[in-house]
Amino acid sequence: MVELNFEQGYQILFNNTQDALFIMEVDENQDLRFLKLNPAHENLTGLKTEDVAGKTPVEAVGPEIGEIVESHYRECLEKKETISYEEVLDLPSGKKTWATQLSPVINEGKVTHIVGSARNITERKKLEMENRELSQRYKQATEAAGIGVWKLDLKDNFLLWDQQMNKIYELTSEENKTFQAWVKHLHPEDKERVVAKFNRALDKENIFEDEFRIKTDSGKIKHIKAFGKSIYDSGKKVIGVNYDITEKVKALKGLEEYSKELKIKNIELEQARDKAWEASRAKSEFLATMSHEIRTPMNSIIGMAELLLETDLSKQQQKYVDIFQKAGESLLNLINDILNLSKIEAGKIELEKKKFNLIETVESIAEMIAVRAYKKGLEMPLRISSEVPQCVIGDPERLRQILINLLGNAVKFTEQGEIFLDLRIESNFKSESKKMITFMVKDTGIGIEEEKQETIFNHFTQADSSSTRKYGGTGLGLTISKQLVELMGGKIWVKSQPGLGSTFYFSIPFKVAEKTTVKFEKKKNINFDSISILAVDDNPTNLFILEEMLSDKGAIVETAGSGEEALSALEKSISSNNPFKIILMDNFM
Repeated sequence: MVELNFEQGYQILFNNTQDALFIMEVDENQDLRFLKLNPAHENLTGLKTEDVAGKTPVEAVGPEIGEIVESHYRECLEKKETISYEEVLDLPSGKKTWATQLSPVINEGKVTHIVGSARNITERKKLEMENRELSQRYKQATEAAGIGVWKLDLKDNFLLWDQQMNKIYELTSEENKTFQAWVKHLHPEDKERVVAKFNRALDKENIFEDEFRIKTDSGKIKHIKAFGKSIYDSGKKVIGVNYDITEKVKALKGLEEYSKELKIKNIELEQARDKAWEASRAKSEFLATMSHEIRTPMNSIIGMAELLLETDLSKQQQKYVDIFQKAGESLLNLINDILNLSKIEAGKIELEKKKFNLIETVESIAEMIAVRAYKKGLEMPLRISSEVPQCVIGDPERLRQILINLLGNAVKFTEQGEIFLDLRIESNFKSESKKMITFMVKDTGIGIEEEKQETIFNHFTQADSSSTRKYGGTGLGLTISKQLVELMGGKIWVKSQPGLGSTFYFSIPFKVAEKTTVKFEKKKNINFDSISILAVDDNPTNLFILEEMLSDKGAIVETAGSGEEALSALEKSISSNNPFKIILMDNFM
């Protein structure tokens, strides 16, 4: 076996240890000079033995650092005892934190050398700082959240509380705290349950979680939410948190009471609503029955008046009969409106779902209303988009009722200008089997003020009370129209400006049916490719519709708004050897 003497063993230890070791020599002038650095010192600091040997700390690393380290060396020299300290040095290898220990070598009462060891604790100090910051942030967070932290040492029965725990339980930090002291603060009704649950959690090493009440020394009752978990750190301990949920419990209790009251109110409202609906249905059924019963004698009165007018009567008698005939017709119209509205409100309206020709239905209604419009000197153009299907499935009679109401109102409230009926398809409506068709009834009548546009669909409402006196009517037409449109799955709305007229829109989704009318198919196949046509009308809307319809058929259309313009266009076409093949004119021009 190879034997090592003390000096060899020291040399091996010096060269192979992971700590930075160095030896300082004390000369005759008591100056401290570097004698030797071990390899670990050279690697950790970037200093080399050959560069620093025989130099003082100031000479080796400069005055800024040298004076700091030398002050520690002199402390060891003067005290002649081992000293330990931490220092931050900016050496060639970078700025690091060191834990340094200096031990003097004493010979005959004098310090001849100082042996030093330094350990790089930069990462450790960084972690310690991060832990301190984390602990501080944790403390701030728990305080801000009102969370108290506790730790129970089961071996010593010592309970450690932070400041927030003391605040929750209204205790001072000086008071001794034990598990039993905590139990005393539990509400008598909760104590047995909470302690049993806590012990079960400890036995099974589960997380303790519970809500309970405490009673402070001042008699205040608080609601607490608690969590706890067993840990093993030099003995069994339990760490956990408490937070005060008193206000939350009060709020929840208040919310529960409010919820109960709300449920009771809702039940009362539902009962009141059901009673109101029942009363409304009874009223509607009564009105429907009465209206039906009144219509029969009213029809007899009107019929007899018509028969009486055909007999020999004096002018005065004819005037009297004419008055009560018209009054009877007005009363019958009112009764019919009330009957319709009552049926809708009573749920007695059943919509038909049958195939009908939409185009012919609209055209027949337009022709009927146009007669009334022409009597007032009004134009009544009609435009139906080519995309509108001919045959649809729905309730033609209810559609007829809606259109007659809207067109009738338009004629009633318009003294000059026109009534324009337009049908088009809503392209943004997505359905494989249905088309959303929008009907537009536009007039140039008296218009409606903006604030009254929201109420005109209500019962017995006209935009102005003076309208009722001047134009007559019950104000039920729009109400009935709105309810019928909604029953058919659509919507109705209005845009209007006083003095400029009104535009009523309603959209209804119709299921498209197969075309069956041969006559209509023939019309669709009419073609005017390259045929020149002159359309003459003093109504711009009529001209616009004619131009669109004929252009869709391939015609070359020119328009004229007066006889003079028409003659000028005709002369021009003849002189260019391209005379019009067809001239369409308004009969009244």
